[in-house]
Amino acid sequence: MCCSQLISFGVRSSPLLLKRFLKKAKLTRFLNSKAASSITRRSMKRSQILKGEKMKMKMMNLKLYLKNKCIMEENMMLRKKALLLSQENKALLLYLQASNKSNGKFL
Repeated sequence: MCCSQLISFGVRSSPLLLKRFLKKAKLTRFLNSKAASSITRRSMKRSQILKGEKMKMKMMNLKLYLKNKCIMEENMMLRKKALLLSQENKALLLYLQASNKSNGKFL
């Protein structure tokens, strides 16, 4: 818009309003230009790439979560087996000590 049109809108009286109006006019001209469309295309591509990366990270996070869960379950099973083996070892040790005592008495 030219200055005569701005004056006809009554913008002439306020320099602050004039600056705001010119900024908006520049912005609309820029948005209608080719540079703006290439920027929006680039930003759209960038956002699509970010969405793809976000999905990859979510999938990787899910896979790691499932692996961790399996490892924790296996760890619990191994702890139970270790506890049973420890109890069995103690029982066998007591049996061995008892048999040694009884064999010592007969000698």
